Amino acid sequence: FGSRFLSFLRSPGACMSSPTTLLPAEAVAAPEDDDPPRGPQVTSSVVVASTRIWRLRELHYLDGKGAERQCEMLEANVLDPAGDAISVTVVAVMRTRTGPRELLLVRRFHPPLEGFSIDLPEGVVGDSRSVVDAAVKILRDLTGYTGKVMLGGSPALCIAPAVCTLSTQTVLVEVDPRAPGNSNPRPVSDEVETIRVPLDQLQRELDSQVSSGCMVSHAVWSFSVGLHIGHVEARRSRGLPGALLCLALSIVVLGRVIAKAASER
Repeated sequence: FGSRFLSFLRSPGACMSSPTTLLPAEAVAAPEDDDPPRGPQVTSSVVVASTRIWRLRELHYLDGKGAERQCEMLEANVLDPAGDAISVTVVAVMRTRTGPRELLLVRRFHPPLEGFSIDLPEGVVGDSRSVVDAAVKILRDLTGYTGKVMLGGSPALCIAPAVCTLSTQTVLVEVDPRAPGNSNPRPVSDEVETIRVPLDQLQRELDSQVSSGCMVSHAVWSFSVGLHIGHVEARRSRGLPGALLCLALSIVVLGRVIAKAASER
């Protein structure tokens, strides 16, 4: 998926507004094994609290040296029955007649941040038949645009593995502004603002949003860094043949100068 994505060229967690309910300790111990532990492994897991959306677990584990350690983690109370990622992130690139393509971003208010964030369109699979169907629906609901899936769902990608088990799948969608309905897009929610950003101006736009008080998601910022690295490498690859040609011409000219000087002697 990664190589095809490169060649084609998120939303903070839900607000935990319900009251916390302490649950009885529910320990899940690792099976006994006569063999010594091999590498880091979780030895027990206990649910210590729960809300309508989240469960808080206390984990005991052995690190790579066999030392006992402890940490806490969040997990969603609602998981996909098939065990797949329940979140879908849409990388929507708009085709343009002239100039660079545009990336569709969304700006919306998140209570946990007490402010606005700049994200890629993101949502849950829900009742959709597949991740691809969910991506098309999420894009339409949040931005009003319809698009064509260019690359299907990626493998499940971790979001914040140090604190939770949540994962997402990324889908690449191309949006044709001339397609029916895209000339006057109407998102389902009026609380989400759609931002169209030319790819070559993405970092400038993100800097501007940060200056205005918005928080940029790590996915969007990483995307911008990837674009910058791609531009740098492209310039280097284009500049190398030219540098080699100049070096070759310099050697030829220098050789002629030396030969002429020798003949005059």
